[in-house]
Amino acid sequence: MTITHTKGKWSLRASLSSDPIVIRHVTDEDGNILADIRYVAGFSQEEELANAKLIASAPELLATLKLLMLSVAGCEREPRYEAARAAIKRAEA
Repeated sequence: MTITHTKGKWSLRASLSSDPIVIRHVTDEDGNILADIRYVAGFSQEEELANAKLIASAPELLATLKLLMLSVAGCEREPRYEAARAAIKRAEA
């Protein structure tokens, strides 16, 4: 059985948690929490937010990379193609 990521658009929302360390939630389209973004010593709030945005955009980035791969068929021997293929494989492992 293959396990895949939660489908649909992911987004960020402010945390209403009673835990002051949780600063944002990554949620699915129905508002279900997929991940908590927490304060971590040594990271600025700006860096924490940038990391959260990257996490929330992961499904869209993966889908876009897959579409781009279709448009460059025939370039399978290019190192960049192989790097993209490997990134997709890691994301779907």
